Amino acid sequence: YTYTYTYTDTYTYTYTSLSVAPPAEAELASFSSGNIRVCKAGWFSPLKGLDEIIHNLFPTSHRAYWPLWFLGRYSQGTAHIDLGPHVFNCYFMRKGSKDVLLAPPEVARNVELTPGLDGMYVAGSADEDRQYAKQLPYYYRFDLPPQSLLCFNNTTTLHQFRNIVGDDGSLPQALSIRIKHTSCCDPRVWRQMTFPWRAIQPWWRFAGVFVSFSLSNNAEDREAKYI
Repeated sequence: YTYTYTYTDTYTYTYTSLSVAPPAEAELASFSSGNIRVCKAGWFSPLKGLDEIIHNLFPTSHRAYWPLWFLGRYSQGTAHIDLGPHVFNCYFMRKGSKDVLLAPPEVARNVELTPGLDGMYVAGSADEDRQYAKQLPYYYRFDLPPQSLLCFNNTTTLHQFRNIVGDDGSLPQALSIRIKHTSCCDPRVWRQMTFPWRAIQPWWRFAGVFVSFSLSNNAEDREAKYI
């Protein structure tokens, strides 16, 4: 594989091929236009090739929760940071490509964010023109090709992914593996998850997802702009 250092706490790896099994056929069917489908993989199921690389990066860490497939016939979600504190997102493109925008922590902490259920997002950032990016002093934008692994702190870094549809109409398949590792997150994440009058909604949401996935409800469809 090749290794590219992008900036502090962000790494990109590109491989010739990794034999990560695709999502189940049923999870790849009947997409609704404009909706994102989030599907769980096995919490402790091995991911051959990926596990070895992630272990090299984070030798004493473990998965924070289920690896999640991001699928669907949609363009992009919102620019956001995630509410699960103190984790790294190891984002693997099994198939297809994505147009990625990342604003590092020193930029993200000065951006106004709206509280959501799973994260805190930039209002209006789901618009195709990405007008919000013009207000950022700087950011990083690149295409994430198939068989690439992007690692970044998703609780401090503002991030947004846009699907690149293949010439044959094929849709990207991305697997997000959250690793319990880092000791920092955006202060607004802590405030959102610890102050009682703010914390009820996200913790109720997390509990609902945990119960749903534990009872073998493997997928959730929702509007792509929802976060």
